[in-house]
Amino acid sequence: MVNASGDTGEKATFGKPSPWMDCFGERGDLTEGISILQHPLNIDYPAPWFTRDYGFFSPTLLYWPEDGKATYFNKGATVTLRYRVIVHEGDTNAAGIAAEFEKYRKSY
Repeated sequence: MVNASGDTGEKATFGKPSPWMDCFGERGDLTEGISILQHPLNIDYPAPWFTRDYGFFSPTLLYWPEDGKATYFNKGATVTLRYRVIVHEGDTNAAGIAAEFEKYRKSY
């Protein structure tokens, strides 16, 4: 697991805001991975990540409310969140995840 700052593992990435996160590993003779990219138009971008060393990772903007207590939305409010998920061969660098994020960042 690695984020945009190059931090790796649960201890270094849990609760840390990052525009993207990649998780990769070995499956037989292959290295494969999955990335989640957050779009800069999302509220509270970049959201902090909930990460676990066993491979779970998720951007979780509602887990860390600004006041430490709650997140509120007005009744009837619309919230649009944009993400891109990339399933790839190779590790983070081989898959070009940083470059993929830059393309995504400019896409709206």
